[in-house]
Amino acid sequence: MNQLMRIVLDPLCFFELSSDEILDQDAAVRQIESIGSDLDKLSADEKRAFLARAEAMATEETQRPKRAAFLRSMATVMGWEHLAPPAA
Repeated sequence: MNQLMRIVLDPLCFFELSSDEILDQDAAVRQIESIGSDLDKLSADEKRAFLARAEAMATEETQRPKRAAFLRSMATVMGWEHLAPPAA
């Protein structure tokens, strides 16, 4: 399951962090919204697992701080703040 979550999280990072020269920002926003709409169909437990995987990936991102920050913000990005574990 972790690999499937990575398959979703990697494009989200790409769409969010790519410059205008690489990707049309309007298209990127539409794609993020489309993926988000599908992710909203997950159960609460699945969403928590998704957020946990995003946090684990963020921890692995020692060389890309912007990517790590985006991954850590996934609960906010998705509107799932109520499902995020309390901050340490």
